Amino acid sequence: MSAATVAAPTMRGSTALFTFRGIRVYLHWSFLFLVAYVSYTGYSEGRDVTRILAMNGMVLLVFVCVVLHEFGHALMAQRYGIPTRDITLLPIGGVASLERMPEEPIKEFWITVAGPAVNLIISALALIVLLLAGIPITMPTDMMDASSWSEVILMLMFVNLWL
Repeated sequence: MSAATVAAPTMRGSTALFTFRGIRVYLHWSFLFLVAYVSYTGYSEGRDVTRILAMNGMVLLVFVCVVLHEFGHALMAQRYGIPTRDITLLPIGGVASLERMPEEPIKEFWITVAGPAVNLIISALALIVLLLAGIPITMPTDMMDASSWSEVILMLMFVNLWL
């Protein structure tokens, strides 16, 4: 696809990240506020640069899950012949811009539940990994303070249940 045929993003002020199955994913400029907020919070709490980078890494992991959630909606819509213009990531989450909503309520239902179903699958996979590794399942006290892979997986399990 040449640059001349690429459609403009649904939300102005967005930068293209990648395209999958014909659906372009954009990052809105306001996402930088989230990175700045997390960085400032870490700095004001006296955390070092490595820890602040790790905190932002946690944010990026959560947004990978948000992208997968939005693709759940978009790919289910594609299954019903409904194109998705694009997916835009904002600091508060993601938006899949469907061309239209289906006329049949059952199709709308499946498109709606496909996103949360992806998060439940991610959460279930994380739980399986934790159980196989013999790691106790406890609610993290600070989601941003995961300092081991087991804590990261635990955080992803709980975040995906929340999403």
